[in-house]
Amino acid sequence: MKLTPLPLLSLSLLAGVSFSFFCLNHQSVSENYLSEKNLNISQTQTVKDDLNIFFAVNDGYAKQLCVTIVSILANNQNETIHFYVLSNDFSEANKQAVQNIYKLYKNWDITYLQPDRKLFENLNLTVKYITIETYYRYVIAQMLPNLDKGIYLDADLAVNGSLRELWDTPLDGYYCAGVSDLCIERLKYKGRIGLLPSDLYINGGMLLLNLKQIRQDKMTEKLFENTVKMSGKIFYQDQDIINITFKDKIKEVDSVYNFTSDNLKKEKFKASRAVVIHYTGATKKPWKEECRSKLQYVWQCYALLNDMIQRMDETELAILNINSCLSNKKSDKSLLTRGFERIKQIFFR
Repeated sequence: MKLTPLPLLSLSLLAGVSFSFFCLNHQSVSENYLSEKNLNISQTQTVKDDLNIFFAVNDGYAKQLCVTIVSILANNQNETIHFYVLSNDFSEANKQAVQNIYKLYKNWDITYLQPDRKLFENLNLTVKYITIETYYRYVIAQMLPNLDKGIYLDADLAVNGSLRELWDTPLDGYYCAGVSDLCIERLKYKGRIGLLPSDLYINGGMLLLNLKQIRQDKMTEKLFENTVKMSGKIFYQDQDIINITFKDKIKEVDSVYNFTSDNLKKEKFKASRAVVIHYTGATKKPWKEECRSKLQYVWQCYALLNDMIQRMDETELAILNINSCLSNKKSDKSLLTRGFERIKQIFFR
């Protein structure tokens, strides 16, 4: 079932979210070296057309990460999704909170990666509410050498639709694809970092990455080099550097894949079909009381669903499974039988 951008979803509607029953294999993590810099390299293999989705967060963003993952899974139940979290301090307790989502959705797995924090020690931070983890996206291509493509997402967003069309976007000749940043256009900022007014500047909160091309052209090293070289000139940190380093090799995609408050003002007609709703800016975070975003309620719907999942027990899950099967004439009736069997085990063991 797709969660739609209507007034706040009711508990009964959320309870109708259907299950995806997939079993996924979790691969191991090993180590390797790149350019004499120590990185933990994952040898994870992936099946063609699976979705690879990356986050870079610290432990303080665990709740937001859970909400974003729930929003993705609620709207992409026919996909197999591999999540990768780049973090150095993600606690075991918060890993368990993420794993609890598996109680409802089965079509995913997750790998935690720890970049060498020393690589980022000398990189400047200029935006108060953004942490050093923002630079971790630089090393995605190197840490996952067997993956050719990936979607990077910030954790201050909600996915409210299918990511399949975005994933299938051809990237031949491009390092990445993204959405033009209307805030940057409004501020007339590009000239400050040496870009022309006509140059494409994308928001870094959603990046469709051509990991294979980035590795082949050694662009990871270029990202680090340019960050040091332009220290003091840039304000939007890694976002500036990605736009500078990948200049002329960035593909523009529809704004529905990174829909911000600026997009809402200029493209209100797209709001109902926005796939990735991004809450940019310090005052627009939907979990804060002072939030001024008119799309705040979308995030809150998925936050409510996440809270329900975290509190679910075995009985509730079995009942939810039965309810889903009864309401769907085309569903697998063996799931219905297993649901009833599980309830009998719970009550009569």
